[in-house]
Amino acid sequence: MTTPLLPLLPSVYDVLFSFAQSDGFWANLETAFGSSYDVVKATQLRQQWHSRNFGQIPPIEVLSDEVLGTANGAYSSSTNKIYLSASFLNTASSAAIVNVILEEIGHYVDAQINPVDSAGDEGAIFAELVQGNSLDVATLDALRGENDQTTIIVNGEIIQVEQADFTGTPGNDNITGTSGDDVIQGLGGNDRLSGLGGNDSLDGGSGDDLIYTDVGNDTINGGTGFDFYRADYRGRPTGLIVTYDPTTGNGTITVGSEVDTLISIESFNYDSFWGTEFADNIVGTSDGEWGGLYGGDGNDTISGGAGNDNLYGEEGNDVLNGDLGNDKLFGGNGNDSLNGGSGDDLIYTDVGNDTINGGTGFDFYRADYRGRPTGLIVTYDPTTGNGTITVGSEVDTLISIESFNYDSFWGTEFADNIVGTSDGEWGGLYGGDGNDTISGGAGNDNLYGEEGNDVLNGDLGNDKLFGGNGNDSLNGGSGDDLIYTDVGNDTINGGTGFDFYRADYRGRPTGLIVTYDPTTGNGTITVGSEVDTLISIESFNYDSFWGTDFADNIVGTSDGEWGGLYGGDGNDTISGGAGNDNLYGEEGNDVLNGDLGNDKLFGGNGNDSLNGGSGDDLIYTDVGNDTINGGTGFDFYRADYRGRPTGLIVTYDPTTGNGTITVGSEVDTLISIESFNYDSFWGTEFADNIVGTSDGEWGGYMAGTGMIRFQEVRVMTICMVKKEMML
Repeated sequence: MTTPLLPLLPSVYDVLFSFAQSDGFWANLETAFGSSYDVVKATQLRQQWHSRNFGQIPPIEVLSDEVLGTANGAYSSSTNKIYLSASFLNTASSAAIVNVILEEIGHYVDAQINPVDSAGDEGAIFAELVQGNSLDVATLDALRGENDQTTIIVNGEIIQVEQADFTGTPGNDNITGTSGDDVIQGLGGNDRLSGLGGNDSLDGGSGDDLIYTDVGNDTINGGTGFDFYRADYRGRPTGLIVTYDPTTGNGTITVGSEVDTLISIESFNYDSFWGTEFADNIVGTSDGEWGGLYGGDGNDTISGGAGNDNLYGEEGNDVLNGDLGNDKLFGGNGNDSLNGGSGDDLIYTDVGNDTINGGTGFDFYRADYRGRPTGLIVTYDPTTGNGTITVGSEVDTLISIESFNYDSFWGTEFADNIVGTSDGEWGGLYGGDGNDTISGGAGNDNLYGEEGNDVLNGDLGNDKLFGGNGNDSLNGGSGDDLIYTDVGNDTINGGTGFDFYRADYRGRPTGLIVTYDPTTGNGTITVGSEVDTLISIESFNYDSFWGTDFADNIVGTSDGEWGGLYGGDGNDTISGGAGNDNLYGEEGNDVLNGDLGNDKLFGGNGNDSLNGGSGDDLIYTDVGNDTINGGTGFDFYRADYRGRPTGLIVTYDPTTGNGTITVGSEVDTLISIESFNYDSFWGTEFADNIVGTSDGEWGGYMAGTGMIRFQEVRVMTICMVKKEMML
């Protein structure tokens, strides 16, 4: 007995003990060994096991594969020994080892109670029954039809044994063969069968099975259920040929002199199917190869069949046929012919003169031309979906392609001429480096000029144009467009529709000056030697507009900049114009003019002049001597004086809305402010003297850590309410 087996024997004995106590003992014994067994000897065994006396169990000896061959275990009545495979013990789970030991004990029991060996693999039947597993008629018939007899040579002596072969159970089995010729039967359950080398016969039986093979002439029978075949033919000496009938699941795979026979295989689509490094002819199943059919090197022909397939040509001049379903075709390098067939297909290519035929359905072409030696030229007719893409001596031909808009389309590092489809390139057409011309066509497009002096034409639809660095010409065309720019002398033409300009001038070397006519949407933005020209721009109000770190002069549009005009550092002048504006002075001594509309003005640090203009405005300030002029309308002042070095004093006349707020040397002047009651008004951490407005401060006075002294000029009852609220 080898030491590693000792911990497993109690589990074996527990099974036999439970079996001896079971009500089904005699019925199961008859199922395994027939009805002509010696009842006296069987009764003696039952009594021994019931008393936990297992001294009669044969000794176990471990043998090499050279002796046992493909068997995991065996029993010899002539030596009264159980033999186990060393390689099996090294790789198998504890449960699998216990199962094989029980099977060999079954062969031992048969030799004790029957004068003649029972038909079939009685040991496998016994092992299942003693563990409480039921066997259906089909499984019993299969096991009773097996021949478990063989001979082995031990120490020069030829010994006849009954062996544990590669037969599964009604459950889910994981069975791995050897490098020899194996017969593996999964029987019931969803099984995994691996043939390894040799000429193997693999039968999944009932259930949804996964079958792997290796080198050799194998027979792969999925049996009933939905069965997968997964193989890797890389490293074979020649290309492979697949013949397959998806209506029956039958076919052959031939590679050189090796032939694998397929029976009742529903899918190659478990995770992948790999061809050789030579010219392969691969046919997919009706399931859809989302796991992937891979051609490998060589000039391959791969047909997906029905279902949604992933086909990979890889190296070589390949032909990929998606056939039915929504397929993904990846051509790889080489001069490939990529045919989507019916369905909505996605086609990728790499270097080479490729023909991309989407077929019927709505088909996408996605390519990355970065790294090519010259710029590309796209000619494309959106009414037919046909065109060409030329880059140097490489020409890709497009047939029935409805869109470039799967996720992105990348140009080269040189001057490209790219034309979009009628679908709308929301995934993005990218010019890369170089002076590019990109036209979006119909649909809502995302166009990226990137580096270089680019021309971007949105054409029809609501487009987004990203100029990047360089002197760019950005034309929105019809529709409501959003245009972004970066460093350079850019021309921004919104075209027809309601168009937004969004820019970030932070980091420029000088302040900027905006001249803008809201009646025409035309103007210029000048920062140093850089001049951006605006044509038909209705709004700066997409999300934000950032000035420089110097003194800026910014004029808003008639739309209302709720997204925000940001002055950045420097002494800025920002005018909102018509509409409801959000103006942010940030650092510096800024002048913010809300003009028309209900505006929000955020002064930031510095001595700021904040003018609400007409409308109901909300004004915020920070540290500095600020002038807060609400203008006409009902205007709110909201401030937070926490962190100041002394307490504050508020003097305020609610009849005029004028007053001052003094904290140390800082004085904020209030003009035409109707209310402090937007959300809150915070005093300092010291003794504050705060006067409310005539509006009623439902937003509340907050005292910090100091004390609020309420000084009401006219309406004492309001102050008492405030005091009661705060207390």
